[in-house]
Amino acid sequence: MDPDRLYLYTLVALAVSGAAAFVALLVIPAPYGRHERAGFGPTLPARAAWILQELPAPLVFAIVFARGEHAVQLVPLLLLALWQLHYLQRTFVFPLLMRVGAKGVPVTTVVLAILFNTANAACNAYAISHGALRHDAGWLADPRFAIGVAIFLAGWAINLQSDAILRRLRAPG
Repeated sequence: MDPDRLYLYTLVALAVSGAAAFVALLVIPAPYGRHERAGFGPTLPARAAWILQELPAPLVFAIVFARGEHAVQLVPLLLLALWQLHYLQRTFVFPLLMRVGAKGVPVTTVVLAILFNTANAACNAYAISHGALRHDAGWLADPRFAIGVAIFLAGWAINLQSDAILRRLRAPG
């Protein structure tokens, strides 16, 4: 199949599955964390589940990105670095620091998260490094690029701070 067509189909599938998940979660709370309950199949320990479900984001992104015709250009490399900054923290640092009890995460939830993270990473990497957009060095001088990077970094810092606050709300053990 033509990669551009696959990219388009994957974007549509992400949009449709996102809408379906939104509707489903209005009726059925996600069955993990404080909403954990029987009836959703086998579970994995929360920390392992988190790492497993997030792992496709940095890995798939790097693989798809590296195969792109623009993968060695400066702006795509900066975007790769921002993606990896976020997802390496989300995949490894966050779960290793989070305070978890004995609750588990249903395997079904983990599999759905793996599917989402795989498709999301592949689409984003493809858009950045395969020419869907032209990310030439001129972007570095564009104030919109600098503002976008600043907003990303501010959001990343807020996310780290929020994670720390949430960890302190949970009693040790």
